[in-house]
Amino acid sequence: ALAHVPVTPEHLREAPYMGVAFIAFSVVATVLAVGIATTDRPALYGATMGLCAAAIGIYAMTRMVAFPQLSDDVGNWSETLGVISVATEMIALVASGLAVVGRQGPMYVGALADA
Repeated sequence: ALAHVPVTPEHLREAPYMGVAFIAFSVVATVLAVGIATTDRPALYGATMGLCAAAIGIYAMTRMVAFPQLSDDVGNWSETLGVISVATEMIALVASGLAVVGRQGPMYVGALADA
């Protein structure tokens, strides 16, 4: 969520829909993080995985296809805050997936390996 904060004002000016999406992402990510830290409910891990996968996918799409008012992002894969965002979203995605698998116990993990 924090990596989106510095670029939100710029996006609100240039591409308001993306600025609003950044705000929504930051709020939802923060709520999920607080929820996981305080309640540790499995559904929160699934929601975190979905949110982060969607964010990574949208980032990739904005680098491949010109979105309205964001055409300058096409091909710009190395933007510092973008790379930080994708890296932290990937970490949250993998960590949440591991938390879900870890809850299932060794027999479940073994069944996954056999499949």
